[in-house]
Amino acid sequence: MKQEDLLARQHFNNLAAEWDIRMSYPRERIEGILSRLSIGKADSILDLGCGTGVLFPILEKLTNNGTRVFAIDYAAEMAVQAASKRYEFFTPVCADAHNLPFRNEKFDSVIGFHVFPHFQNSIAALKECRRVLKNGGELSIIHLRSSQELNDFHATLHGPVKNHKLMEGNELGRLLQKLAFKVEAVVDEPGQYFVRALKS
Repeated sequence: MKQEDLLARQHFNNLAAEWDIRMSYPRERIEGILSRLSIGKADSILDLGCGTGVLFPILEKLTNNGTRVFAIDYAAEMAVQAASKRYEFFTPVCADAHNLPFRNEKFDSVIGFHVFPHFQNSIAALKECRRVLKNGGELSIIHLRSSQELNDFHATLHGPVKNHKLMEGNELGRLLQKLAFKVEAVVDEPGQYFVRALKS
């Protein structure tokens, strides 16, 4: 693992205990975006880069009772905070998006919320997402800022995430097509970044 990635992991570990206090996510906006996904009948969902579990109450509301949600974060303390919320059908684990600890074709949906710029190798992470998705399963990359807004924000920060960049939406769409996804939606505009693709 590169030194930069180790520093980023430690950065998020250090922030985990106070993350929910420092970060305020507009639940209604997130719910509106997630409602566009095909998760209502999903048997299994992967919350990729779950942080402290910001999506948990929304996923619980939008999915069927009994839908299994596996939530990973590469920062162990983030996963600990997520696990402390004790949602019955949610399983938070510390794991790396570049080497997912799941069998092939396990998930109906993979959701990456506010995480994509932090992947050391975007292509490797996307290939892992494709591997664990069922045929026809959906991958969604979501941010509450455009790529330009997010990159400008990261540039103002100090520390290891300063240079973490989110690729422009159409660029991600083209990359997904090369990786044998069928791109269903690309939105990259002020206040929203939403890319949804299906495993072909």
